[in-house]
Amino acid sequence: FPEATADADAAAARQLTRAITMSHAGAAVSWEQTLRRLGLDVDKDRIEMQEKLDKEWREVLMDSTKRKRRKKMKKHKLKKRRKATRAQRIKIGR
Repeated sequence: FPEATADADAAAARQLTRAITMSHAGAAVSWEQTLRRLGLDVDKDRIEMQEKLDKEWREVLMDSTKRKRRKKMKKHKLKKRRKATRAQRIKIGR
């Protein structure tokens, strides 16, 4: 095995990092290149699309949060009501 130097290690690390990054983001990069070849403004379109997606996700997340909070409060109130009426329920049950 050849001796590894610090420069060779750094170069190998850079290549590995680039390969990993490109494997994750490769489709997006190639899509942007295709759009540029077609003469479309990539940055403007991407910004508009990102804003639209962000808005949709905010609405979805907020809706889900509201639903969870509502369910939690219903459950809490039911437990509280059961605790308050426990003596009555036991008395009626006998």
